[in-house]
Amino acid sequence: RSGDVSGRNGDVSGRRGDVSGRSEDVSGRNGDVSGQRKDVSGRSGDSSGQSGDVSGRSEDVSDRSEDVSGRIGDGSGRSEDGSGRSGDISVRSGDVSGLSGNVSGQSGNVSGRNGDGSGWSGDVCGRSQDVSGRSKDVSGQSGDISDRSEDVSGRNGDVSGRSGDISGRRKDVSGQSGNVSGRSVDVSGRSGDITGQSKDVIGWSGDVNDRSGDVSGRSVGGGSRSGIGSGRSENVSGRSGDVSGWSKDVSGRSGDISGRSEVGSGWSGDISVRSGDV
Repeated sequence: RSGDVSGRNGDVSGRRGDVSGRSEDVSGRNGDVSGQRKDVSGRSGDSSGQSGDVSGRSEDVSDRSEDVSGRIGDGSGRSEDGSGRSGDISVRSGDVSGLSGNVSGQSGNVSGRNGDGSGWSGDVCGRSQDVSGRSKDVSGQSGDISDRSEDVSGRNGDVSGRSGDISGRRKDVSGQSGNVSGRSVDVSGRSGDITGQSKDVIGWSGDVNDRSGDVSGRSVGGGSRSGIGSGRSENVSGRSGDVSGWSKDVSGRSGDISGRSEVGSGWSGDISVRSGDV
């Protein structure tokens, strides 16, 4: 485990900066994420899939408690610590039910992970499903653990639950880590903008529909211009189709949204002038 933990420390230290930036933002982002869910329907589905994994992981924690009891015998040097850890794990498995509620507060504990690890391990125990697959790796790392036993003596209880959980979290966060590092600062200010933008995009498509209605009204007044109006109403409806495609691009072009939102506001002004030309 020491080999993995040292390798993992790089990830954790890299994530620590992000998490500390995210810790305050996450609480603010919770409300925004609910708004984003409507816009990013695919992402909300992923979130619900993760919540399902958490509930499934709680069962694996109980399986892990049995694995740990088996590991107590494997580590003769850790047997004394293992007996204390098996008790911690039984408590930890009980804390799984509160994991989803504790996730929001998790970020605050992450920033002070060393000191807060004891409290944090209770929150993370729900993610032990990923660890159950990695428990074999842990057993292979027992040689490394014996080298770390003296250093980890104070943290044994926390590291036992946490090392597996961190490895499990790396799978979950591995796809997000790159995004989070780039998005951590921007998302805090931008999450509100994204929710507002989605409404703007929807409202903009509504304006396009209203404009096409105006064109159809004008086609009656101007017989010679009705052909132009009808032709432009088709262009407008095509433009509204571009808006729906653009909203998909928003998810991939999240970095560009802030730049495009200003362009969009100016562009919508051009459209209003264009409707006057119709």
